[in-house]
Order: sequence, then structure tokens, then C-alpha cells
Amino acid sequence: VFSIAASQVGEVLHYAAIGAGAAGMAVLEKVGSSGRYCLHRLAEQVNVTGQATSQRIEVEYQKALMAAGLKREMAKAKILDISAPLRSQMIGSLKDLIKRCALQDPNMWKCVRSGYEALLNSILSDVEQEIESSIEAALLKQQSEQFAEGPSWRGGHWWAFIPTTIYFKVRAFFLHHYLPHDKSIFGKLKDPMYCAISIFILLPVHLVRVLFFMFILVFLIFPGPPDEFQLINYILLFKGSQFLSAGIFSMGRGAMQYFLCFCQHKEDLLGCISSTGPGGGEAVIPGVQDYLGSVILPWIAFSALPYSRRYVKRTFVGRASDEQPIDEEEEAAEMVKYCCFECRVVKTKGGRLRHLLRYDVKCFVFSLFVLVLLSGWTWSTELEHTKQHGFYAWLRDSPQFKEDFFWCKVLYGLLSLPFLPFMIPLLLQVLTHCEFTGYNERGACVEFLYPQCWQAPDVKESSDDSGVSGALIRRAR
Repeated sequence: VFSIAASQVGEVLHYAAIGAGAAGMAVLEKVGSSGRYCLHRLAEQVNVTGQATSQRIEVEYQKALMAAGLKREMAKAKILDISAPLRSQMIGSLKDLIKRCALQDPNMWKCVRSGYEALLNSILSDVEQEIESSIEAALLKQQSEQFAEGPSWRGGHWWAFIPTTIYFKVRAFFLHHYLPHDKSIFGKLKDPMYCAISIFILLPVHLVRVLFFMFILVFLIFPGPPDEFQLINYILLFKGSQFLSAGIFSMGRGAMQYFLCFCQHKEDLLGCISSTGPGGGEAVIPGVQDYLGSVILPWIAFSALPYSRRYVKRTFVGRASDEQPIDEEEEAAEMVKYCCFECRVVKTKGGRLRHLLRYDVKCFVFSLFVLVLLSGWTWSTELEHTKQHGFYAWLRDSPQFKEDFFWCKVLYGLLSLPFLPFMIPLLLQVLTHCEFTGYNERGACVEFLYPQCWQAPDVKESSDDSGVSGALIRRAR
């Protein structure tokens, strides 16, 4: 009995020990899992805190960079303002020297001297203004937007969506290739489309140049309001191309036609000139349309100048302040009511260009007067059988009048020479005092800027750039 009791007690103790061990293992496992969970949560919190700290350091670093850059721009603007009187004195001395050298002839007539002096004062004042603007633009950082969206369909009738969209696509294509926002003449000559357009408008053929510039004018005005610089540039490009196309190239073509008739048709020289000479094989009506369009289109563009606005205005980071700058254009603007709508008009725009256009009208009237004199003289010298159908039929069909009309158009084209120098960007800037603009791929009028072709130099990291300061240095690099 005692041995049986002892064995049972041993079994009970054995099972008790096993149960206690299992309970201990369960407790240890629970303690271990709790510890691992706490450590995992602690690691997550440390990671989140570290990321937040890193982001905060980055934000503070960016703020510090922005503040340093703003202070640097403000310091440069302050230096420019302080040195303005010295620059003005230096430029004034240079202007006086130029005027003394130009007017030193004691035998110069008083009327010529006064006019010459007024012209020099005007030109030198413009040059001084452009020098100051160029210095400011070169030293101070500007705010610009090169990726503006172009005009698009704003809703309305569904049937107007397709033609409006096509018009905006065609408009953006031609304006971006002919008046780009990031290419000078050297960059445009690398564009095959621009070269094709230039060759096309310089052809000495009736209505080719006028029709192209008519479409360009429509693209500039609609949708409005047009850009002031683009309208002025349009007038100067149109008249400059007239000097080349209707003047130089047409005169060369007429001379070559005379030469070919003399070389190939010596026995019937008069008949060759009448049929294939200058103006001989051309219709009169298209020539008249080309002749009138050369003077009407620039005046339409000039008439649109008061309704234009400047899409680009220089905004320098270093001159930012709480006070809004005074906009002279807005101060000079006034609301004018036409019929049932009102529009904003600045009547002072295009002041100096008006003198050039008045000169152009005088040249047109002069060429027309020469045409009338030539027509009257050649009509009086014509044979009687050519006059039997009347003066109007003679104007329409006579090779002699076509010849007179051709050379009067050449004369009008050659008289457009004063517009040609203003196709040079520097002289155009002096004349307009506007910010150069162009059209991006979307057809939006934006500031003219050359593309950034340079790359930042590589900087090798040193081995001692470690820790937070090293990370900030590497990020700055």
C-alpha cells in the first residue's frame, strides 16, 4: 500500500512539474512576444520621428536657401539703386562727348544742327534707358512663366468646337515656328519650317507676302487682346520684308527679264518685253491688291495697338515689396465705348512708330503720283489703235501700264528701307522699349528667353562629409 501510494504521489508530482514547466514556457513566450512588439513599435516611432526630423531639416534648409537668395537679390537691387547716380553721371558724360564730336563742325547750318541735336538727344535717351534695363535684367533674377497654356475652346455651341480647335492648332503651329519664344535668327534658321516660310514670303510674286502676313495678323489679334511687342514687330517685319521682296528681289527679277529678252529674242525684243518682261505676264487686279495691302495691313496693326497689352512685364525678386508697383500702362488706360460694348484703350502706344508709318504713307502717295504721271505720259505716246478701246481697257490690258505699275511697286518697296534696320533686335529694343515676347508650342505669348544649354559641373564628395552637416552639404551640391 505504501509503495502504491508513493508511486501515485510521484506521478502527481511529475505531472505537476510538467504543468508548471508548460505554464512557465507560456508565460515566457507571452513576455517575449510583448517585448518584441514593444521593440517593433519603438523602432517604428523612432523611424517616423527620424523621417519627420529629416523632412523638417530639409524644409528649414530650403527656407534658409530661399531667404539667403532673396536677401542676395535684395542686396544686388540695393547696390544698383545706390550706384544709379554714378551710372547716370558716367552715361551723361558719354552722351555729352558724343554730341560734341557730332556737332563740332562750326560751318554746320543752324537748322541742320538743331535737328541733328534733337535726333541725337532722342536716340541717346533711348540708349540710356535700354542700358539701365539691360543691366538690371542681367544682374537681378526675374520671375517668368514659360509653360503658359495657350488659348483654347471655352465652351459654347457644340458645332463650333471642331473649327475653333483646328484654328487654335494652326495658330499655335505657325506662330511658334515663325515667332518662337526661345530662338533668335540663328536658331530659327535651323528650323526647316521657318526657312520654308521665309523663302515663301520673299518670293517676288503678287499677294504671296500680303496673304501670309494677313493670316499672321489675324492670328495675333484673335483671340485678343494682342501683345504690344508682337504688333510692333509685325509692322517692322512686314515693311522690312517689303523692301526685300517688292524692292530688291523684284528689281533683280525685272533686270533679269530684260536681260533674257535681249539674249534670246533680239529679233523681237519689244514683243518679248511685252509678253514676258517685268509685269507683262501678270494680272493687274492681284497687283493692285498687293499694292494696297502693303499700306493697309500695317495701319490695321497700328490701329490695334491702343487695344493691346503687355503680356510680359519684368518682375524682379529683389524688388518685391508689399506695395504694388505703379503700372504706367494702367494709369494711361481709359475705357472707350463702341456701340454696345466697352474696351480698354491706351492711346499713347506706338508714338514713335506713328512717324515711320506716316513716312510710309507719304512714300505710297509718292509712288502713286509717279504712277499717275507715267500712265498719263505713256498713254499720250501710245498708238491710236491701242487707244480705241478706252482708257480703262488700256489700264487693264496694256503691257505698257503693267510695266509702269511694276516699277512703281518696286519704287515703293525700295522706299521701305528705313524699316529694315529695325528688324535687328537691338534697334528694335531701342524703338519699342517693350519686353521681347514669343509664342510657345501651345500658342501662348510668353517672355523671350534662350534655352538653357549649360550643365552644372560635377562636384566630388569628400570622405569627411558625414552626419547631418554632410547630408546638408551633399544636398546643397
